[in-house]
Amino acid sequence: MFLKNEAARLITINHLVGDKETSYPILPGENPAVEVPDEVAKIDFVKALLKNGDLRRVGADELPADEEEDAPATGKK
Repeated sequence: MFLKNEAARLITINHLVGDKETSYPILPGENPAVEVPDEVAKIDFVKALLKNGDLRRVGADELPADEEEDAPATGKK
């Protein structure tokens, strides 16, 4: 999953995997999106930031799950 910072401040997401804590700094402005593990979307902090628009999913992640099924196939036979 890729996240883009739409806020005017640095957003840092801390994620614990096993015994190791990983930090994902997501810079504001015209900076590239940051790839984070899908499990990060389950963190309440991240859910709140996505809901209020401070964070935005980019790429294919922007489609809600129900729209992905309705999207036309782009492969050729």
